Amino acid sequence: MTSDQWPVETSPVGARAAAGDPSECTPPLSVVIVSYNTVALLARCVRSVLADAPPRTEVYVVDNASSDGSADMVRRAFPTVRLIANSDNHGFAAATNQALRQARGRYVMLLNPDAELRRGSLPRVVAFLDARPQVGVAGARLSYHDGRFQHSAFRFPSLPMAFLEFFPLNHRLANSRLNGRFPAADYQRVFAIDHPLGACMTVRRAALPAVGLLDESFFLYCEEVDWCWRFKQAGWHVVHCPAVLVIHHEAQSTRQRRGPMLVQLYRSRYRLYAKHRPGWQQGVLRWLVRLGAASKVVTLLLSTVGAATAAQRCKLREEAAAYRAVIRLKGIGRMSEPLTAIILTYNETAHIVPCLRAVQWADHRLVIHSGDDEDIPALAAAHGARVLSRPFTNWPEQRNYALDQATTDWVLFVDVDERVTLDLAEVIQAVLDGHRLPANDEQPPVGYWIPRQNVILGQWVRHAGWYPDYQLRLFRRSCGRYDPARPVHELVQLSGEARKLTPPLVHLNYSSWGQFWAKQRRYARLEAERLHGEGIRPKLHSLILQPLRELRRRYWELQGHRDGLLGLQLSLALSWFTFVTYRHLWQLQRQRQPRPTGDAPTR
Repeated sequence: MTSDQWPVETSPVGARAAAGDPSECTPPLSVVIVSYNTVALLARCVRSVLADAPPRTEVYVVDNASSDGSADMVRRAFPTVRLIANSDNHGFAAATNQALRQARGRYVMLLNPDAELRRGSLPRVVAFLDARPQVGVAGARLSYHDGRFQHSAFRFPSLPMAFLEFFPLNHRLANSRLNGRFPAADYQRVFAIDHPLGACMTVRRAALPAVGLLDESFFLYCEEVDWCWRFKQAGWHVVHCPAVLVIHHEAQSTRQRRGPMLVQLYRSRYRLYAKHRPGWQQGVLRWLVRLGAASKVVTLLLSTVGAATAAQRCKLREEAAAYRAVIRLKGIGRMSEPLTAIILTYNETAHIVPCLRAVQWADHRLVIHSGDDEDIPALAAAHGARVLSRPFTNWPEQRNYALDQATTDWVLFVDVDERVTLDLAEVIQAVLDGHRLPANDEQPPVGYWIPRQNVILGQWVRHAGWYPDYQLRLFRRSCGRYDPARPVHELVQLSGEARKLTPPLVHLNYSSWGQFWAKQRRYARLEAERLHGEGIRPKLHSLILQPLRELRRRYWELQGHRDGLLGLQLSLALSWFTFVTYRHLWQLQRQRQPRPTGDAPTR
């Protein structure tokens, strides 16, 4: 069924929710559904919600850039639903938080798109929480589409659970309390749990100021476990509510990319242990996972021998490759040396939220805001960053001001149009955990150079000096300051050794030629002023020779020709701006009074 074939729902409940009439009292319930490429199931899910919703219920669908027409289907078939259509996949936690920031209901239900509510569940969960003011989170009773029982209440993850996941030993142990399960007979009554299955859970919105929103450093998996952990730490009860009945078509989104999702599952578990378990348990977990994943690799590869078809063999090899990636995982955990991620902004509203999400794992996030865009401070603060405003002078002064405001010794500078990849985050964590420090009889490094992957006009430029483009961004602030004499291409003056890291920092550099030319004109003027301040006196032939040298260097010596037409265009453009730099320098020299004595360097 295509998106224009979906029948339109005109539920008066949804209409009242969408209208948002301020004269109405606070909605009793807000339902939040995060979708990714599950259009048919999403339609059934939303329909079951609207059919059961009490008056004034809000219904939100946050679509994470689905390619199957999910967002368009919601617009057409459910016009009363509040749709948030993302242009890229923000992950479950970040997408849910988008709706949580808008939700006004006394209670908020998080519902997977592969879940269907049975009639009467929504009024019953509202009544259930109204009658129990000490409950912060209520789970639901789930079943598979064929009516079979499904576990939906759990204890917090433990090392025995990690062991039994790979080595079940006995089916009774797999369904036992040792594995974090509760007996099936208990699901007929209300009982205390550690956390429900995230397919359906309802939280008390009044608790969120103390508990906080979902942790967006969990891209997928374990975010609801971490949330319930924080609810319990804040004194709220987490319980199973048997009155909420849900049919769960399990894992319909994640099975589309099983390999990457398997890696993401264990990355999130490492993160969860880092937040809530002692260090020795984190180490034991990693060894258990590596041992279990290695056994899976061997089993899967042996199974390929007896596979009946090439497609089956390919599927088994892909799963084995995913477990090999799990073995290599280091995880993103709590670092022994705290880190502040520093972001400098100047009217780049579109970049601030993705940039902050990419450094959500850091202990602290500091945003130094310049410019007249008033949205950036609010957006940054809403994502947990500390925001300071300062009039722009030049980049070295902005960076040195940020160093003075940071509260940790280790800092990571990230430009707002840059993205820290998960691989880079893992390596930084290893650095600050001491895994990459030299032997005790050597002086440890105080800084690290990070390669930068420049994306220009949508293309990763690998040559002509654009890669690896090492930047000194991770260092101890007690050992480094930015050179105030370098207003462009800032330079860190570091007192100590710096080493190189391997994973790159992604730089979304120029999206148009207009942006490129505007920035390069500004750089050319600043570079000319710097050279002039150093007393460099250009000769007339420098206006010709220096641009030619730059063209030769970029296009031939640095192999810009290997980037095709874009490599040639960039090499020619930078050659031209070398000419512009020396033209500015020549003009500045003509305006300057001649020196009475002494020689000046020339170029």
